[in-house]
Amino acid sequence: MTGFARYPLPAGPAALLLPLLLAACGRQAAGQAAPGAAPELPPIHVEQTEELRRGGAVVDEKNYRLAWTHCQAIPNVPKKPLDEEDARRLGRTYYQLWYAGQHLAVRSDHWTFKPDSLCRFSPVHQSDLAIVGTEGAQLIDLTAHTRHFDPNIRLQPRPAVAPADDDEALRAKVQAQLQQQGYGAAVAQPQGDAAEAGQPCRRFRDATSEACVWSGGDSWGFGASAGIGVASWAGYALALRMEPAGRGDGQYLTTQRMTVGQPFDRHVFDLPSGLADK
Repeated sequence: MTGFARYPLPAGPAALLLPLLLAACGRQAAGQAAPGAAPELPPIHVEQTEELRRGGAVVDEKNYRLAWTHCQAIPNVPKKPLDEEDARRLGRTYYQLWYAGQHLAVRSDHWTFKPDSLCRFSPVHQSDLAIVGTEGAQLIDLTAHTRHFDPNIRLQPRPAVAPADDDEALRAKVQAQLQQQGYGAAVAQPQGDAAEAGQPCRRFRDATSEACVWSGGDSWGFGASAGIGVASWAGYALALRMEPAGRGDGQYLTTQRMTVGQPFDRHVFDLPSGLADK
């Protein structure tokens, strides 16, 4: 299993376990370092937000605010709005990623809402966690307090990334083949360098999407290249921004904070207590 993908955390929304995790599937057995293996990864911490937008607005938040506006015009009906803090979270999934050495943890928190009656609203919060090592992944539903172990999702030693020119040559070859088949627009084209959350990244664009992929981790095995489509990264890659082309309707991923080399509490890799097997 390689490349960028969305992986559904247990009982939660589709979440980014990020290519950091998924690209590791099916690689060398644990403990077998590849020739030219990258040096051990320093601590990396990333905070990101994903949201579905239509017409420039986050869909769930807009739907709630329209519903509440209509409710205010209805007399003699019990009413209970959401707290404004909860309303501003609606339709958003917040991710935190911690990565160090051969350990990865990804937490997602997603908010939506439900009507308890005609005009009484409550927030719905789903929280999930994945803790991944060389032996497999603990996939945890923090809301339901359950866990599931998957040995097929694991981290493996990763060689240092070859220079970007090698990727350019491969991409050109693939694009030429797709062009002959009438699918040339599907190939993500590099758009130059940029920065997100204080980190360098390389911009890509295809017919439907745009992204900026972290370009500061070559020595630790992270590449900044795209496969077929901007949501199909080759090897280890970390998207710092993803959005529809032309900022149209669709999924948006933004990075609020990313640190490299700053220590964090390693207890984030510990399994929470009180979990039932799923």
